[in-house]
Amino acid sequence: MKGMELFMQTWTVAKARDNFTELYRNVTDNWNEFLVAHGSRKNPKQMSLVPTDFLDVLLDKYFRFAVEWTYTQDDTAPQGWWTVWTPQLNLYGDGPTKEAALHSLAEAVIDEASYAFRDLRGYFGSPERFAEKFPYFRRVARLQDEAGHFPIEKVIALLTESEQGNNS
Repeated sequence: MKGMELFMQTWTVAKARDNFTELYRNVTDNWNEFLVAHGSRKNPKQMSLVPTDFLDVLLDKYFRFAVEWTYTQDDTAPQGWWTVWTPQLNLYGDGPTKEAALHSLAEAVIDEASYAFRDLRGYFGSPERFAEKFPYFRRVARLQDEAGHFPIEKVIALLTESEQGNNS
């Protein structure tokens, strides 16, 4: 329709830099998504600016963790041994109790997320692998406190959110 404003505006990097306060307010206060592209390049890559709260809600709704449990009792583990796996990241934790196994898994997830965030492009290697795993790592990263620590209880709660939902 003639005269209809675009849903998503594309701004050049220069326009975004020169009008950052306006851009920031449009994204955070008005919930608009903006695309920013390098205007002087042939086939410029774009980036989206969206409100973080919206991204959090989206990821919380559609990228939920699940865990699968295995209990082993044999000659190598006469007292029994728990293994817990999160298929979303293909990471494991184990221990003599469920709590110890979850703690082990949470530490593995934190370590892997920290490693991934050091070099996202190198870690993921492809847009497909990025799309598959990054949403989960980002959810973990959002738990980081101001001192840069990850409260292990919060990571465990995130990993077991599906189990908690089934018990309600």
